[in-house]
Amino acid sequence: MKIVSFVRPFEERITTGALLGDGSEVLDFHAEAAGLPHPEELLGWFDLEAPSLQEALALTRKLGRDQGLAGELREAGAVLPTAEVRLVAPVPRPGKVICIGLNYRDHAEESGMEIPERPLVFSKFSSCVVGPEAEVVLPPGSEQVDYEAELGVVIGRRAWRVSAGDALRHVLGYANVNDVSARDFQFADGQWQRGKSCDTFCPLGPFVATADEVADPHRLRIRLRLNGRTLQDSS
Repeated sequence: MKIVSFVRPFEERITTGALLGDGSEVLDFHAEAAGLPHPEELLGWFDLEAPSLQEALALTRKLGRDQGLAGELREAGAVLPTAEVRLVAPVPRPGKVICIGLNYRDHAEESGMEIPERPLVFSKFSSCVVGPEAEVVLPPGSEQVDYEAELGVVIGRRAWRVSAGDALRHVLGYANVNDVSARDFQFADGQWQRGKSCDTFCPLGPFVATADEVADPHRLRIRLRLNGRTLQDSS
């Protein structure tokens, strides 16, 4: 399932749903005709232990097989064209954004940095997260804002001290992330928080692909194109 968050025309409320088929239509989880139980808060749709997520997954799979049901929900307004809504970050306000620095070997090598012996951990504020088509606001005083295409891993189960062998059981899915950085802030400060955490510095989306759609997350190709020119191509 490809989970999205979106805003309907003439509305301000963020709605959770799923892309259907080739992505040209979206199922609105909140629509009455969908018949899904609603979680108490928006992030409840991303909880692997919540019945709302499991029933949404089952309904999305059923719609792929039952065109009659899809037609009924289309008429009821629960399925609508993706072009008619505005996609926002699929996880609109994550509780925390944890990042791993120098996590791509070729990026570390091109930067002239040694491969870390242990994970280099930093964070971004939740206010950094914006949708796939949102503008990135350049902070005053910075002249070296940079891009980094990253694989986002969305955690879907409350976890603490999880073993490596059990880690993937806690993953809801995966998403595209742009780890935007103000390099002049980052290197002048001697630590990364300010340079990585300016507002809008974490574009996310357009969707979260649930883990059942990704056979091996270690074999995903990650590319970044700027004005048609490929600037990153890695795994």
